[in-house]
Amino acid sequence: MKAILNPVLTLSFLATSLLSAEAAFLFTSVAPPNSPQNAQIRTNGNITYGTEFMVGATDLIVTSLGAFDKDLDGLGLATKVTIYNTAGVVVASATVPAGLAGSLDGDFRYASLGSSVTLSANTNYRLGIYIVNNVQQPSWDTDFTGGGGTDAVTISGDATAVDDFFGGGDVFPASPAGGDPLRWVNANVEYTLIPEASTGTLLGLGLLAAATRRRRRR
Repeated sequence: MKAILNPVLTLSFLATSLLSAEAAFLFTSVAPPNSPQNAQIRTNGNITYGTEFMVGATDLIVTSLGAFDKDLDGLGLATKVTIYNTAGVVVASATVPAGLAGSLDGDFRYASLGSSVTLSANTNYRLGIYIVNNVQQPSWDTDFTGGGGTDAVTISGDATAVDDFFGGGDVFPASPAGGDPLRWVNANVEYTLIPEASTGTLLGLGLLAAATRRRRRR
């Protein structure tokens, strides 16, 4: 008996494969939070620390925002994380809850955005985290290149670090810090990257569409 190919189901399967996406993080810690490399904890509070980055050639679909958890034992305070465009307009924002409520992945705890937000390819954004009190919720200084060490974090290959910024209070971080662009990475972004269609997938969709047209003519 000859197998009958269902064009609708096959087309649905190919489209799902085409749009499949894998979760990733903008920053990855490459040294434990309490190692000597990460020992420099800042004590001045009520500051928004910001890292500007440029998205690569493909849009990033942001699903969650994260805050650094120094001892991996929960945040001392609920912590607001915001993505701005370079004009200071809020693109996405989430508050990571205090304690252990935020989802832990690596050295960061995350809060879902609820609805995903798209960051456009080849566009600059600024990721800010409002640190209300460094005693209860410390920030870390991840720039150790000046002291002969290496940075405690790396940035995903889907984006490029540009510079670090800061601002007094819960504000757009507008003042440049200068130096290493990975100096104050206290926040993180969870995102998905929709891959470009492979040649095989596109060819399969084209052949299926042609077969469907032939069946309709019969």
